[in-house]
Amino acid sequence: TWDKAEDNRRGDLWVVPVDKSTPAKRLTFDRANDRHITWSKDSSTIYFIGNRKRAGETKAPYDGSSQIWSIESTGKELKPVTRESGGITSFAYSGKEGNIYF
Repeated sequence: TWDKAEDNRRGDLWVVPVDKSTPAKRLTFDRANDRHITWSKDSSTIYFIGNRKRAGETKAPYDGSSQIWSIESTGKELKPVTRESGGITSFAYSGKEGNIYF
């Protein structure tokens, strides 16, 4: 979405049923520019890159650097997966082993 007051964009995660059987559900609600989404093998968890920032934080994952995050497909339990100083640029998920590589 575009934030007219701040003159910038914001990307959040949504789950949208293609058959319109249920309403779309928004999973994230902050200015983290969530992107590069990957579903877990069992579709219970979504992994993605986001830049989350908390006032006064100087260490990852809440310092604004790009980190890998996970959230349940229900929208509960947003958790940082990485806490890399300087952030990460990309990742791959191996469904067979259940590992994340970055």
